[in-house]
Amino acid sequence: MEPLRDLTWMRYLLTGPPAERVERPGFAVVFVAIPPTKERHLERYRYRAFVFEPSARAPALAVNLESDILGEYILTVEDFRDRIVAYRYELEPPFDEFRARALEEAGRRLPPAAPPSGPRGGSRTRRTGTGGGPAEDAKTKPPRKPHAK
Repeated sequence: MEPLRDLTWMRYLLTGPPAERVERPGFAVVFVAIPPTKERHLERYRYRAFVFEPSARAPALAVNLESDILGEYILTVEDFRDRIVAYRYELEPPFDEFRARALEEAGRRLPPAAPPSGPRGGSRTRRTGTGGGPAEDAKTKPPRKPHAK
């Protein structure tokens, strides 16, 4: 998937206290809890979950618990295309409930993890003889001579 276009995730990862990091097959999630303090009384987000694909530098998905203009709490899901409201709450849910829903949304929206490959990647196989070594007709190079000093 493409990374998020909303770059506020960087600010939240730097300034918001990380609550937890979770590794799942095919993705990792960093949870941030934004405390309701005097300095952040106008903050719209309470919790954010940033979902990273393996070896990605930017999240592909954000799952947020935020308050809307009427003061209700909503669970939103953002990707590179859009932002949708996935669930509405009458009261602020506890972090554990947000965490469970965020992991559920991430698992549903991200492509499934690729099956683990063997010790060698790729689809080519190596021909070997019956003894498990190189085939008898395989040519081998003589060992290299060391460089003169």
